[in-house]
Amino acid sequence: MKILASAQENSVDCAIREIRENFNISNLEKLAKGVFVFETDDVLKNFRPIFVRYLLPISVEKTIKEFNAKDLFKNISKDDIFVLHLSILDESIEKDNILANCLNYFRENNITINPKKADKIIGLVVFANKVYFGISTIKDSLSSWALGECRYKYEENQISRAEFKLLEAFEYFDIDVSKYKTALDLGAAPGGWSRVLLNKGLNVVAVDPAELDVSLIENKKLRHYKGLSQDFFRKCKNTYDVIVNDMKMDSKKSIEITTEATKYLNKNGVVIMTLKLNPNREYDEVKECIEIIKNKFEIIGIHQLFHNRSEVTVSFKIL
Repeated sequence: MKILASAQENSVDCAIREIRENFNISNLEKLAKGVFVFETDDVLKNFRPIFVRYLLPISVEKTIKEFNAKDLFKNISKDDIFVLHLSILDESIEKDNILANCLNYFRENNITINPKKADKIIGLVVFANKVYFGISTIKDSLSSWALGECRYKYEENQISRAEFKLLEAFEYFDIDVSKYKTALDLGAAPGGWSRVLLNKGLNVVAVDPAELDVSLIENKKLRHYKGLSQDFFRKCKNTYDVIVNDMKMDSKKSIEITTEATKYLNKNGVVIMTLKLNPNREYDEVKECIEIIKNKFEIIGIHQLFHNRSEVTVSFKIL
């Protein structure tokens, strides 16, 4: 079977290495923008990779001239609910016409397209005058977003792009923040993650010697400890439901600080942190970090999210 996969563009080699270590593959071909295809006889179900962002089994491969919605979609079940993932990787190809053809066919043939209720994907990827088509469950494809590109709209009072990382982590790791009340944000400045936590209804302690964004100063649910995490721990007397850490530092040092913070994590609490990786040894460094974390904690998940760069996001809880 041919599989189409995606990863962050700078981490494609890590994703390919990850696939090769888990499956027997052949005829691997890189396409564009972090997208590649390969063939395998192995079953990819329950594969939970770190660097691979998206997987789509390809059942039909045609040229653009051969593209015909009626022929392509004729065997689609009317009993299922789908989300359409249409990805055009070639800027010379007009997306609107292809999209219109698909939607017209679905409408005329009573195929239900509802992204909020879908459990299956209709995937169409177009590159170099070729159309790749396949159907998969959202779970097996690893993402409800086309090619795993999780995109959020900027908000008027948004402090930083880093906020998207935390929002995506909640979604990807299926963390229900509504059941929590308190949060500790390590290395919080300028306050993007604190803003997300506040918007989710949590009371937040933000720890950082630097100033927070002025929009947060008057928020009564936020307390800013203007100092280093290590100094805060010596004075800390409270416990927290959520601990987050997006500090720009060596990954192992960051784990060390976060481990210290878990002394103040409630029993059913959760940790979310980013691991900043050495671009020359991303894959091996992640493996080393996993070994350190899993010796002390239960890992909920670890993944290079769409909004990560030279880093991965990991979530874990107390054993």
